[in-house]
Amino acid sequence: MAVTPVAQTQTLTTLYSFCTQANCADGQNPAGVLLQSADGNFYGTATGGGMGYASGADNAGYGVIFRITPAGALSVLHAFSGADGASAATGLIFGADGNFYGTDNGWSPTLGADGSSISGGIFRMTPSGTLTVLNPIASTFELILEDWLAVSGLILGPDGNFYGAMQNGLNAAVFRITPGGTLTTLQTLDNLQGVSALTMGSDGSFYGTLQYGGTNSSPWGVIYKITASGTYTMLYNFSGADGQGPVGGVTQGPDGNFYGITQYGGTSPYGGTIFRMTPAGVLTTLHDFNGGVQLPAEQLQPNAALVLGPDGNFYGTTEYGGSCNTSFLGCGTIFRISPAGDFATLYTFSGSDGRLPATGLTLGSDGNLYGTTFYGGAKDSGTLFRLTIPHTPPSITAGGMVNAASFTAPVSPGGIASLFGTFAIPSLMSASAFPAPTALSGLSIQFASAPLAPLFFASQSQINLQIPWELAGQAQTTVTASQYGQSGASQTVPLATYAPGIFVMDTQTNQGAVLDANYKLVGPTNPTTAGAYIQIYCTGLGPVTNQPATGAPALADPLSWTQATPAVTIGGVPATPVFNGLVPGDVGLYQVNVQVPVGAAKGSTVPVAIAIGGVTSNTVTLAIQ
Repeated sequence: MAVTPVAQTQTLTTLYSFCTQANCADGQNPAGVLLQSADGNFYGTATGGGMGYASGADNAGYGVIFRITPAGALSVLHAFSGADGASAATGLIFGADGNFYGTDNGWSPTLGADGSSISGGIFRMTPSGTLTVLNPIASTFELILEDWLAVSGLILGPDGNFYGAMQNGLNAAVFRITPGGTLTTLQTLDNLQGVSALTMGSDGSFYGTLQYGGTNSSPWGVIYKITASGTYTMLYNFSGADGQGPVGGVTQGPDGNFYGITQYGGTSPYGGTIFRMTPAGVLTTLHDFNGGVQLPAEQLQPNAALVLGPDGNFYGTTEYGGSCNTSFLGCGTIFRISPAGDFATLYTFSGSDGRLPATGLTLGSDGNLYGTTFYGGAKDSGTLFRLTIPHTPPSITAGGMVNAASFTAPVSPGGIASLFGTFAIPSLMSASAFPAPTALSGLSIQFASAPLAPLFFASQSQINLQIPWELAGQAQTTVTASQYGQSGASQTVPLATYAPGIFVMDTQTNQGAVLDANYKLVGPTNPTTAGAYIQIYCTGLGPVTNQPATGAPALADPLSWTQATPAVTIGGVPATPVFNGLVPGDVGLYQVNVQVPVGAAKGSTVPVAIAIGGVTSNTVTLAIQ
């Protein structure tokens, strides 16, 4: 566990101090991770202020939902009234319908007529601020910060439903709720408490933490996995020396492991830890905060999920630590830790710029970190800040632009290419809709005299993109990668009208991307036969009729046929195409439909190639019986 000293050279800018409007109409004590929208603005929640506010702790208000620009202009979208909820402390997420969804925990200093607290619930809010309560959830919690997560934040599942965890009394439960408000309890977790938002793992299961409970004699919390159908597995039970009270959930890294924090435990019961856990539940402590009331300058009590930065490191906050005039325990810090455990404190709060950063950070589209503090600022009611972190310009490997199917140069306008280099991409990213975006995680690819390239996929070493149609007729061009306001050195890219390449599904057998008439992959377990029709998927077949715009999908009516007719050979025997053109609904992807010739050889690795414009593709294999 290495600790790297870092001078406080990162620039923190306080974008907003809460409760600076009359009657705290702008909210106070923000909580929950900020959400950045495609419009560049950030959306969040404040647990107090707004309606019901009056000077004094006994009338703190019901809280608000706000929008803030990167420049710091804040607008209140919704002020809770108590009847529609209060004290939303878990932030917002986007639904597939374009609305915002979130949870509130119902606590309010203004009690009901019978002296009870207001029930929490799950809500939907339109972009204009119209709020609908989808499902109220009873709340029985006291006014302490840790208990405000009685209902966790939500996560959007691949089925379009939302998943989360809730707590009532001594037990917790994991639930699913539809966008229409139908709630299903997936699993009740007895004698477990302290819920946090779930994370979807690469295996499709949900992962989470519970702060209290477990099977050890000292119930210091657990990490668990649960499927969408409700199958629960406890992966790890903390014992105290390895941490106590895991909070904030876990974050999956590019290596497939999960990273998170405990609020207490480790060497000191007050300090907390940072850990790495394999999907099988093997845990390694990466950092021990070793904090305590005797050491106010030491960081202690991290209380929020880690965020993966563009450099592959994780970033987080501690509630306390450092030194400031307003708190003996310190006003809190921002830290960085590598997957190997190299730890550095990046910023220490002083009070005037905020104190008690109790929720996680958000990586903005500009590559900087955004977050909130619960207290501090002009009115000691919380702040919203930006921490500028240094970035290395992206670099493109010389000769690193190749056909995405054949992995050879040159590339063809309109086709799909792979670009290799070094890029600040925190985790694998893919485009989710067409027209394809021209930026992923702040990264854009510019060809000379052409629009920005549409991007399909991005990682730390590879970008898949479409070569703009506008480059047709050129023998070469230059390409430049830019990210977070910095551009790397340009590289020369050779171009050709035709650069055919067939996609490969299995690199060991060189099995081609070939489907049968039922759209099933042809291979050793599903061989084709002589006389059957197959579809060969490829790229780089050149100009087409009805050419779509760069980044736009091809139409099904009219179809986009290649202007030149390709020649296909299967086992050395010609196969006449019945269709050759762009795949409808896709970008840069071609298909060639042929009938398997009767004279073709049989076997599991029959060679297939496509030639067009005098250029022959890579050779793939096909299974024929």
